[in-house]
Amino acid sequence: PAAERAGARAAEALASPTSGASLGAPKDVLGKFGIGLVAALGSSLSGTGGPLILFPLWLLWDPQIPMKRLVGFSSPFAATMVTFSAF
Repeated sequence: PAAERAGARAAEALASPTSGASLGAPKDVLGKFGIGLVAALGSSLSGTGGPLILFPLWLLWDPQIPMKRLVGFSSPFAATMVTFSAF
């Protein structure tokens, strides 16, 4: 009953094209790479943090992205900033 529904929802989420289970079509991979490249270049030139540039760019490119995934992409930026700001 409840456990089966939860398992079915998890399986459906993993199978959905927006779940991140696969990289997607080559066009999607190149788009993601391009967004990362522009965000990295923009944040290094402007002196701002990566997520400040990454979030608006990604939302323009893919407005249907789940916010949890977008925040998950910013975790390495946050971990790096916290780690190296202490030194």
